[in-house]
Amino acid sequence: QKPAFVLKVASAKETRPYADVVRALSTRTGWDTLPAVRKNQVYLFSSGIMYGPKSYIGLAYTAKILHPDLFPELDPQNMLNDYAGRYVAGINSSIAVYPELG
Repeated sequence: QKPAFVLKVASAKETRPYADVVRALSTRTGWDTLPAVRKNQVYLFSSGIMYGPKSYIGLAYTAKILHPDLFPELDPQNMLNDYAGRYVAGINSSIAVYPELG
């Protein structure tokens, strides 16, 4: 199969910088032929936004990546900032998704 996107959730135990993880994925043997790699559409998600009470934020990031034209006003980073302000201060200080959405 030739995926247009690769979405991976980082292990909570991952210690490498997310850029290194994405680079390792993108340079796997044969992956240079994937449209996702050719178009830089390989994304790494923090496990903290994909599971548990913040999973709705991970879903928002996924929607924004896969269908940006359908969700032009959706702002997952703002959602994460709001969550941090209401419930857990500082939870928004680490990278939620790499590469960050522009």
